[in-house]
Amino acid sequence: MSAAMAESGLVRQLTSTSDQKTALQFAFYNAVIFVLTGICLLGVYAVYRMLYMFLTPLMWAILVGTILFPLKRRITSGMNGWLTKLDDEDTPLIIGILLLPYNALTCVADLLLYYAVRREGVMVMCTYLLLKVLGYGTFVYCIGCLGEIYHCIDSFIIFFIKKWMLPIMVFYLAAYAGWIYVQDKEKINKKFARVLSIPVWIFMLSFIASFCGPLRVIVFVTMSAFLGLIAAGVISAEEEGEPVQSSEVRVETPGGASDGDSGRPHELSTSESVSSLGKALTGDFYIQAIFGLCVLLFAARHDAVMAVNAQAGISSLACSAWQMISAKADRFVHVTVAGSLRKFVKLLFTSDKLLMSKLHASLDVLSSVAVMAVLAFGLLFTLLFVGFQLHCEALHLAKLGSNVLAAQPDWLGFARNYTEDQLSQHDIDDYVEQAYRKGRLWLADNIRSWVDPKDPERAEQVEAQVMQLIDNVYKMWEERDSQKAESETTHAIAKGNWLSQLKSAELGALKRELTEVLQQNIDTVLNVARSVWSVVLMNVSLFGSFFISAAGVIIGFGLDIVNFLIEMIVFLTAVYYLLASSGEQWLPVKWISEALPKASNAGGDADSAFNVKHISAAIENSISGVFVLSAKMAVFYGLYTYFVHTLFDLNIVFLPSMLAALFAAIPVMAPYLVCAIGIFELYLVRGETAAAIVFFMLSAAPMAFADAAFYRQLRGSHPYVTGLAIIGGMYWLGLQGAIIGPIILCLLLVLFQVYAKFANA
Repeated sequence: MSAAMAESGLVRQLTSTSDQKTALQFAFYNAVIFVLTGICLLGVYAVYRMLYMFLTPLMWAILVGTILFPLKRRITSGMNGWLTKLDDEDTPLIIGILLLPYNALTCVADLLLYYAVRREGVMVMCTYLLLKVLGYGTFVYCIGCLGEIYHCIDSFIIFFIKKWMLPIMVFYLAAYAGWIYVQDKEKINKKFARVLSIPVWIFMLSFIASFCGPLRVIVFVTMSAFLGLIAAGVISAEEEGEPVQSSEVRVETPGGASDGDSGRPHELSTSESVSSLGKALTGDFYIQAIFGLCVLLFAARHDAVMAVNAQAGISSLACSAWQMISAKADRFVHVTVAGSLRKFVKLLFTSDKLLMSKLHASLDVLSSVAVMAVLAFGLLFTLLFVGFQLHCEALHLAKLGSNVLAAQPDWLGFARNYTEDQLSQHDIDDYVEQAYRKGRLWLADNIRSWVDPKDPERAEQVEAQVMQLIDNVYKMWEERDSQKAESETTHAIAKGNWLSQLKSAELGALKRELTEVLQQNIDTVLNVARSVWSVVLMNVSLFGSFFISAAGVIIGFGLDIVNFLIEMIVFLTAVYYLLASSGEQWLPVKWISEALPKASNAGGDADSAFNVKHISAAIENSISGVFVLSAKMAVFYGLYTYFVHTLFDLNIVFLPSMLAALFAAIPVMAPYLVCAIGIFELYLVRGETAAAIVFFMLSAAPMAFADAAFYRQLRGSHPYVTGLAIIGGMYWLGLQGAIIGPIILCLLLVLFQVYAKFANA
């Protein structure tokens, strides 16, 4: 009975109207969702097929725009501030435009004067004077002095490790120890005793350094300097946990008790200073430092640059003179110029409020045009400059190589001596005879393959005709040589009077000789021509396919040029519209932010996984971080290579700098490897081995401090992983994969970070 009642209740529940309505609504909504999803996917596929040929330029426009957008935003803010300043000061727009160069020069002069009286200015001046004095000759002289010092220290070490020095030092040590133990411990002069122990220390350090072979001088100097700094108290030998008996102990309270925690603030300040120093030594600091060094080096090598300071002084003098004259000139203008004319000029200079308001409204467009102009002119100037410099330095490199070979170094002389006895001399007749024999054998082996293999008689006939033609040509060459030898005296006599000989020449005899030669060989020439024509007719399809392939290559090249022009137009247009449509936020990032779900509360939780600001900032940083990091490393290594090569007065500077910048942005090779050209010039051309070694050490020095500072800015990744992403991107997408590969890696890291944040939340 109970089972029947339960079954009837279940049947009523399943067949009720409300449950049927809910099930139908659920099924309907599912069907609508699937239909809408299918329509959306079809729409996405249709858009993809429609914009397939424009995807590459559009993607590059987004990437390049990501780099140009901060510049555009700065230009917009600068122009906005300038227009606002003109409006606040009631300055006409024309006057403001005319005063732009003067204001810029004044700002630069003020900035130079501001930094000149500070520590940075003193450091810059000292560096300039050092670079001015430290020319190439002085630099090489200093290197020579270091080499002499190195040689003296090496001789000093060798002197102390001689065999007869050991018993002397043992005897000296015994006498020194006896003198110490004879003296009273309280009355002994410790400073004098330590001075007397210096020979013992030198012997010990020399003995230890002798085990290092060629590096014994470096080891000896390092240990001596380290021990000297410890003895002078520069390097503290106390443990970190031991209390410091210094000025902190003597700082007491008025009651006489010392502050027990006085050492802690000192330790905290020390750690803070170390951390601040680590933060200060970033990639931006290294770029600014090497840029300043390059500018100072250029100014030191070109004295005309110092005229900029004179121009700044002249501009300041002209400004003060104008302020003195302008007050008195107002009265003169008021009396001389008519009132209507003054009103017209005033109206002309004050009726630009409407224009300024329009400029305020169109700042985004103007800044976008300015950025595009900077991009276009920068690329054009870079291409022209790079082409000119590469042409000049490639020619100089070729001349440098020829000069090295012409100088006949030892290895070239050895190669010449090794192969000189094995080479035999041949005159032109021997070479012609060898060519005749080799060519005749080659034709005999290959001429049958030109004719149809089913017709052997035709092949033999063609072979005989070609051989006869070759024999006749070689016979004519031999007869020509004999005739030339027989008539050499006659030609020598007739050389002075060639005009009379030409007038007295029998052209009829020459015509008869040419006719006889043609008649003797006309049958052979015609037979060879018929054979060649038959070969052409038999292989007409081959020639047709060749011409069709050549035409296809030409047409394909033309279509590639047209496609490149179309892609460039799409790229430039997309960059312009993206920049012009972006306000305070980059437009693609804004679209992504709008597509993401918003926070549930009104203010938005700062720690929410789907915080729009955090996600958009992470995407923007991941894209721009790779570009900015690559650009910074390229700029640093390019400037550093230019500085080092210019410091050594090398003739090839731009080519290594460009290669170093390229290898820094795309780490296929180490950037310091480009120093091979400079080492080649210093060692082989100038013969300066020590300068070449110092040059290599300076070229490889940035790997010890600069790379870590730059890659520290790339958060969430590692330089090795970034290098793998670059190489993998180039393997997948070609050269453009060097940029797209790290971007994909950074986007993947952003997704992991967002997921981790969501999981932790």
